[in-house]
Amino acid sequence: MAITRDDERGIGLIDVLVAMLLLSILAIAVVPTIVIAMKTSSNNVDTSTASELVDRDLDQVQIDIPTTCAALTSWASDEIGAGVTDPRGTVLEVHRVFTQGCPSLYPGLVTVSVWVSKQGQTQPLAQATARMQLTSAN
Repeated sequence: MAITRDDERGIGLIDVLVAMLLLSILAIAVVPTIVIAMKTSSNNVDTSTASELVDRDLDQVQIDIPTTCAALTSWASDEIGAGVTDPRGTVLEVHRVFTQGCPSLYPGLVTVSVWVSKQGQTQPLAQATARMQLTSAN
């Protein structure tokens, strides 16, 4: 059985300071990892939302838009809904283009590209390309 003196009971001030020092060192080591995880999560949400917008636009052009060059040109130049705000407040811009212009012979194939970027940035978060057959000019 150990004999304790009256002045050695409980936790001393030095013990508390050492514990606080060890906890602060641990926190300093863990905080950057948490910050990186939060940034990665935020970027993943942006990329996921951008992918959904690209899929939606390509589905729209393949299902809802008539297979004429005039309709496709109108769809590609349509700016309504081009800037979409996600629930977190990030504004995403939808860019549409069909390359090669209207074909000279019909039916003809054109390439339709859609990409989404953050507002004011040129780096795409998501992009996709599809081939579409046009039946006429008008």
